[in-house]
Amino acid sequence: MSNDAIVLLREDHREDHKGEIGERMQAVRETAPRPRKAGRSTRIPLMSQPTRPPYPEGVEEQSAIGRQWTFLTNHARVLVQIARDPGIRVRDIATSCLLTERAVQRIIADLEAAGYLSHHRVGRSNVYRVIDGKQLRHPADSGPTLAELLAVLLR
Repeated sequence: MSNDAIVLLREDHREDHKGEIGERMQAVRETAPRPRKAGRSTRIPLMSQPTRPPYPEGVEEQSAIGRQWTFLTNHARVLVQIARDPGIRVRDIATSCLLTERAVQRIIADLEAAGYLSHHRVGRSNVYRVIDGKQLRHPADSGPTLAELLAVLLR
């Protein structure tokens, strides 16, 4: 048998079963559960893992209703901790500011890139230096220097 004859036989075989297969597929489609839309997560969060660090004693958790905000940014909190103790560890900053260590590392990198902070190594640890004469970034806050702001926050 030639290859052309085999191809024709296969096509005839498909034609014979096309209706039967189509009916079976339609039945499966009707009974099968509908697929979920893209972007929806079916994962259930584990209840045993905290989503954020616990609040220290005396600090109330903000309500879940409405927007949550604070007067100081995380950058300001990290800067205040470094101004209090230039040799403080990233782990200690993270604990006192209720942030992750990675978030503190990013904030320190931001502050160094903006020129508000520098550091040098002493053995295996960093010692930070706040650059006091630097002006604040936002045009509305352009009057006081970083030293004046820190003087108020460190009282």
